[in-house]
Amino acid sequence: VTSGFSVQGEFLITKKGYREEYKGKEIFDELTASYLEIPVMAKYTITKVNFGYFFQAGVYWSYWSSGKYQSSIDGTNIIIEDYPFQSEYDTDGIKDIRNDFGLIAEAGVTYDNLGSGILALGLRYSHGLVPTNSYQNPTPDIVSKTNKVFTLSLTYFLFL
Repeated sequence: VTSGFSVQGEFLITKKGYREEYKGKEIFDELTASYLEIPVMAKYTITKVNFGYFFQAGVYWSYWSSGKYQSSIDGTNIIIEDYPFQSEYDTDGIKDIRNDFGLIAEAGVTYDNLGSGILALGLRYSHGLVPTNSYQNPTPDIVSKTNKVFTLSLTYFLFL
């Protein structure tokens, strides 16, 4: 856009999920979800000789495409299955929300003495704004889950 400022778009396949433990590690539920994600960020880069620093912030939209659910008691797997999406409210009054939208912030360093490209190491935080499920009759004690993800990335930008 101008010196130091740019716009960066990406297309990612990401893994998100949760693990809930009860009574230590005796009982747990785990969901690993796959998302197709499109982030768009404004980026500011400070360039030094061979090294640089970057900061970026923006938004993302993602679609929950698949998932694996696992549950165990005392180390014995009770359930391991593909996650069964609920597009309508089930008997517990819960349905899944497959579209996610959120905010992104990232900081990192670059190294540009590697031929025609730049190597970047970044730490990103993504904070979902949309709950992963909806309750038909929510009660005050229900806490909605949103995606909150830290990502460490090593990227090589190739300029042709």
